Parts: sequence; structure tokens; C-alpha cells
Amino acid sequence: MAIFSGYTLIRLLTAAHIFLGTLLILTPKRLTEQPIIFLLGEAVGLSQPTESFYDNPLASSVLGLMFILSGLSDLFAVSSMEEVSRGYWDAQSPVRMTFFACVTGYTYIFRPGRGNTAASHPLKNSLVFTWAFIEVLAWFWIYQQLREERRGAQERIEKRRRMHAKLMAGEVDDFGR
Repeated sequence: MAIFSGYTLIRLLTAAHIFLGTLLILTPKRLTEQPIIFLLGEAVGLSQPTESFYDNPLASSVLGLMFILSGLSDLFAVSSMEEVSRGYWDAQSPVRMTFFACVTGYTYIFRPGRGNTAASHPLKNSLVFTWAFIEVLAWFWIYQQLREERRGAQERIEKRRRMHAKLMAGEVDDFGR
């Protein structure tokens, strides 16, 4: 038995996205100064985000709004009926994990040298790498949890369908008797 269910993990990740979006809108510099971003960036030899990231409030605010939109839409998707959300998340989790693995790989493989920060592409910095790396870990965990829970969910959905069919046929009352 796992500590967190797949849906709980998705809800936690959506809350993190909404929090990150708010942080990007209000104080983006605070986000770039986090120790985990510095630590992972230095460990893989990536440059730290430049001042242009947090000196441009329009770009960081739009990025923050995108994080909030992503978090809210995922929150509504995970809160829908189990029959619908189960299929959606079973399809979304491997796609998102693969996408963020590609972003992480791109940022790491094509990183500039440590001293060559002037010619660096905006995506090749420690902030992007840390974000994508944590997303890969989170989506892998979610994918594994959803796979483990699949059999129990299918049994619950089938039981619900049988009960609904019996209720419509008039074989049982509203309480299942």
C-alpha cells in the first residue's frame, strides 16, 4: 500500500503549480534564489538564471499565469468522475513524463560551458533543468501509482456500472438492497 494515491499526487502537483505561478507573478527573484536550483545547476554544470529573467515582469507574469492555468485545469480534470479521469490520467502521465524527460535531456546535453554564459540559450539554465527534472520525478511517481491502482479502479467502475444497471432495471432500491 502506497503512502499517497495517484490522485493525491496529482492534486499535490497541481497545488505546487498554482504556488509556482503565484510566486512567478509576485516575486520571481525569490524563485531563482532557491538552494535546490543552485545545487542542481552547479552539479550538472549549468549557469544560473540571469537578471533578465526576473527583471522582465511581463515574461515571468505570463509564465506564472500559464502555471496557474495548468494547475487549475489539472485540478478540475482530477476531480471529475473516476471513469473519465482514470482514462485521462492513464494517458497523460506517460506523455508528460516523456516530455519533461526530453526537456531535462535537452537542457543537460546541449548545455554551454561553465564560463560561456553569454552565448547561452534561455532554456539552458539551472532553473529550467531543476523544474523539468522535478516534473520527471513527480510524473514517474504518478505513473507508477496509477498503474498499481488500475485493477482496483476497474473493479470499482465495473461494480458501479452493474449497480446502476440493476437500479435502472428496478431490481434494487437506492440503497443497493
